[in-house]
Amino acid sequence: MHGNGKIFYLRIFFLLISIFTFAAVTAFAKKEKVRWEYHKSVSGAFDARFPSNYKIKSSPLRVDDETVLFRVEVTSEIEDEDNPEAPKRNYSIKVDQTLGEVIGSSKIEDLLNRDVFKFKKATKALGAKLESQQDVNIDGFIGKEFMFSFTENGAEQGLRVKVMYTDVSRVEAVLAGPQPSMYSFKANEFFNSLKLYDGNARIPGKIGEGWAEYVSPLGIFTLVLPDEKNTYALGAPKFVKEEKREQGRFSFKDPVLGHRTFFNFFGYQIQQEKNFDDVKVLLHAEHVSKYLPNFRLEDLKFDERMATDGSHGILSTKIRLRGLEKYPYVTAVIIQALFNKDGIVVLEYMGSLAQVDAPLGKTLFSLVKFHPEKSYQKPETSSSQGMSSSVAPAEETLEDADRDQDDEDSSADADSVDGEGNKGLSKSDGRAIIEEDKQTLKATIKLGEPQSAENADPEHSSEPNMDSVSAEPAEGPKDPAAPPAEKAPVPAPRVSHPKDQTKVLP
Repeated sequence: MHGNGKIFYLRIFFLLISIFTFAAVTAFAKKEKVRWEYHKSVSGAFDARFPSNYKIKSSPLRVDDETVLFRVEVTSEIEDEDNPEAPKRNYSIKVDQTLGEVIGSSKIEDLLNRDVFKFKKATKALGAKLESQQDVNIDGFIGKEFMFSFTENGAEQGLRVKVMYTDVSRVEAVLAGPQPSMYSFKANEFFNSLKLYDGNARIPGKIGEGWAEYVSPLGIFTLVLPDEKNTYALGAPKFVKEEKREQGRFSFKDPVLGHRTFFNFFGYQIQQEKNFDDVKVLLHAEHVSKYLPNFRLEDLKFDERMATDGSHGILSTKIRLRGLEKYPYVTAVIIQALFNKDGIVVLEYMGSLAQVDAPLGKTLFSLVKFHPEKSYQKPETSSSQGMSSSVAPAEETLEDADRDQDDEDSSADADSVDGEGNKGLSKSDGRAIIEEDKQTLKATIKLGEPQSAENADPEHSSEPNMDSVSAEPAEGPKDPAAPPAEKAPVPAPRVSHPKDQTKVLP
């Protein structure tokens, strides 16, 4: 008992020591001044001196196994050391990076002009005053610095903003607080310490990690896409479907340029033997013709190969567009088909030429899981795999889906530099999936019939300029560990009468 009593009192003694030590450390921490230190952005876009009590909000998007795009903001709130009751000073640096398009010098001038317009508009709406505006050059990177003043609770407040551009990033440094603090020693040190860098962050990792899986309504394929909370994405994918066909869309928005990039996907439940020629005719009739109605099948160039495991064929092409009426910056589309005896999946990745050629599209294509055989199983079997997607009823069009995405789109996102980026798609975008000819969907696939003027999408059906339109092979993603496959001979395209190009399902 005597020994146990000693142990008990020793425990009480050490507990009291711990409590007093914790209280002393806590009191010291509360009195400890905020340090200023160099902060290196995870985005790779900047370094700057920044308060040590910062917070970070980040939305990354991995586009390949080495490159990550970022939307990130670092913030800090500092109180006046001499007058704790005075309004606090708020520091922040925000980075938005493009979806892969390099920003040229002329485009930067356009973006800066847009910034000036938006700041002046906001100033007027808030009753603030633009005190000054000046051009800035940091080691060859150009931008602008703005100084605003306004009254809040009877006190004069200031807002100092510096906006800079690199080849892929928009960097915005902001100080908000009492008017006299806008050009204090610490404020000037903060703005003058800003150093900028070209390029994106290089962070090795696995593509698709942490993304969500969406099984198509018919179970023909599974998509692996960024989570709908990712701020580059405009919500979850949307689908419409008919008995043996399905169609959907997933959209991205470039936060710097305001441009949208569209990932369209189509499933065909066709259980019959197919070859590359059959699928070429389908791609031309149902996909190329809606963008280029007068473009001939024999003028298309395809890349054709087999999957590394031999389970299905892969057919790809890239076509150049003059620009869509509502999205003039959409000037290219990569079309890829996956097919075997059980079905066909067609993928379209469309946007500006630079965005289409960037790594993101190839990554999205490479993550698609092709399993048409599952579409013939019981519905509960196929729908239980992966995360359920947002499936629209058959009568809903993709215009409705895009309207939902517009509502979810943040007002802080950049408007399109071209002035067209926020308009919705025309209603005809989704209607090609559900045609009056039910026999086509149930028993036949019309491989050679181009879309009629009635069924063509007016947004895509402008007369092409044959001198400015080109089509070329688009090499799909390959297994880096697999040996290079031999190029299969390309059969001559079929150019027979449309009636001869109709295949009847067994």
